[in-house]
Amino acid sequence: MAGEKQTDRSQLIAELARTRAQLSKASTDLSHSFDVTSRVKESFRSHRGMWIGAIAVAGVLLAKIVTRKKAAASIAHAADGATKAGLALVAAKFAWNYARPTIIALATKRLGGLLQNYFTKHHSENPP
Repeated sequence: MAGEKQTDRSQLIAELARTRAQLSKASTDLSHSFDVTSRVKESFRSHRGMWIGAIAVAGVLLAKIVTRKKAAASIAHAADGATKAGLALVAAKFAWNYARPTIIALATKRLGGLLQNYFTKHHSENPP
């Protein structure tokens, strides 16, 4: 009986060791499968031509999709925007040309009054 228990115990210990080894391998495999950057680098090293070809095809397709707009509509839209911007610039210049003398006169009057007050307070002949 004692020999039988010893055999069962050694079988359990051996089974536990095998199970631990399997779990360790499964854990390593799982962490490797989640490490995307190393997998992509490894794939690029082993299939360099395929990766470069796929990137080139993706670039061409992206360029075709981006430049797919109709040229006439694009030019008309750009011209419309340029016309609006040009009109806004002309209107702003026109308004500035007529408002500038008034703005300068007001600024001169206000600044002159402030400077006069400053000099009378700080540079009087009789200090306080």
